[in-house]
Amino acid sequence: MDIKAEKLQLVQMLLATNNEKLIRKLKNIFSAEQTDWFENLTKAEKKSVEQGLKDIESGNAVSHKEVVKKYRKWM
Repeated sequence: MDIKAEKLQLVQMLLATNNEKLIRKLKNIFSAEQTDWFENLTKAEKKSVEQGLKDIESGNAVSHKEVVKKYRKWM
């Protein structure tokens, strides 16, 4: 059976059931399978994000509000 047929069969089974426990289990499976966006980043991108978080923690950051205020004339 090809993937499209299997998906259709699953949809039909899901629509036919009133088993709330089964539906919750399926939702949990889908939630667990979703990947974290961070895991899809390159090593360089991860390093950059981590450095940005360190900068924020050390107070070395400027808020969006401050940036907008400073550069409003160019917007």
